[in-house]
Amino acid sequence: MSTYRALINGSAVHGCAIPPIHSIITPKIPPMPDNPTYLHRLPSILVEAKSPKPIPFFRRCDVEALFGLKRRQAINLMHRIGAVRVSQEIAIPQRDLGSWLLLLLDCTVG
Repeated sequence: MSTYRALINGSAVHGCAIPPIHSIITPKIPPMPDNPTYLHRLPSILVEAKSPKPIPFFRRCDVEALFGLKRRQAINLMHRIGAVRVSQEIAIPQRDLGSWLLLLLDCTVG
């Protein structure tokens, strides 16, 4: 008995490769992502980001605490802002974080 079920455009298609019609799932539009929870705290985050620091970089744990994010969310945000490698971890230069926050604050206000 042959395991091939159909010929499509001259090519043999294996019967196991064709799913039953009732198992095909129609693509759904993904739900809109939530607004970041830190948007309403942008002014206070900006003040903290611009305050003098002994080291002019924000590490992942600093971003987690500042924005109230979890590890993976903080890493993704840091890459969007422009993270650099400092020693064996990634960090955001203080001036880059400050300018990104100002830009974000201008976009949300105006």
